[in-house]
Amino acid sequence: MIPELDVVSKNKFQEAWEVVKKNAPPCTRVRKIVSLPFKEFSQQVLAQESHFVEDMVKSLYQGDLYILRKVFSVDFINQLKQKLWAWGNSTPSEFHKMFDGVPDFHRHIVGELIQKYSFEASKHSYYFFPWNNDPFSVFQAVRPVWRVIKVLGGSAPDRCERHLPHDGVVERMQVAHLPPGTGFMEMHTDPIENNKIIIVGAMSKKGIDYLQGGVFFLDQNNQRVEIDNFLEMGDLYIGYPSLPHAVDTIEGDKNFTGLSLQGRWILLPFMVYSDYVETKDRSYPVKVRR
Repeated sequence: MIPELDVVSKNKFQEAWEVVKKNAPPCTRVRKIVSLPFKEFSQQVLAQESHFVEDMVKSLYQGDLYILRKVFSVDFINQLKQKLWAWGNSTPSEFHKMFDGVPDFHRHIVGELIQKYSFEASKHSYYFFPWNNDPFSVFQAVRPVWRVIKVLGGSAPDRCERHLPHDGVVERMQVAHLPPGTGFMEMHTDPIENNKIIIVGAMSKKGIDYLQGGVFFLDQNNQRVEIDNFLEMGDLYIGYPSLPHAVDTIEGDKNFTGLSLQGRWILLPFMVYSDYVETKDRSYPVKVRR
């Protein structure tokens, strides 16, 4: 883990994003997958050398996905899953709007709830906010990484860290468990206004924690790009939010009973509008013509 970032005096990525958005529409298909050690990647982001800044912004905007290796330890991931699974199975499923004082909570999104969101998905989601004392040390582990990605997205490294819901935009950490047999996500794009870059942490391993299914994008020939095939537990991947993606129904061991950690687990740090903001940039379902 890199040291926490205190000051980035001038963010060169901000201007690069403004330039690239003026010259072309955003990507809708994946161009290629690039794999880098996170330590090397973070050093390049923070150095902000002009050629790297321009090349990286163009690369993301044109549809490249980046797998960042060995971001989190496997021990941290396994312990976090066990703690969340125990919490989620010993306390009620709840929902809270994001107003001042909103607590951390978890929600089983199944049945009729699947259609209550901006795109259909079935999952067990755990939501965390920075004003709630970080009981599972999620922010402590993720924040140094998130700060690097914020810089890459053209923001201050500590953007929104001290915001409360009445400020309009807040940090929200989601851990999502997609169980075998039911877990899926409809094809969708993600909001761009507050997050120039989507961040997805891999908390499980395809072929071990689940056998089939998982996230896929589309390449320029409308062929599937199944990035889960390339991910190890503790990696994360980043990309531009305009890329449509979906999660095929997760399939696991035939003996799965629902009372286990099997399935696809992901970590999703996002800066989101609170419910004090009436008009919001949202995720949108996407119908793809092949």
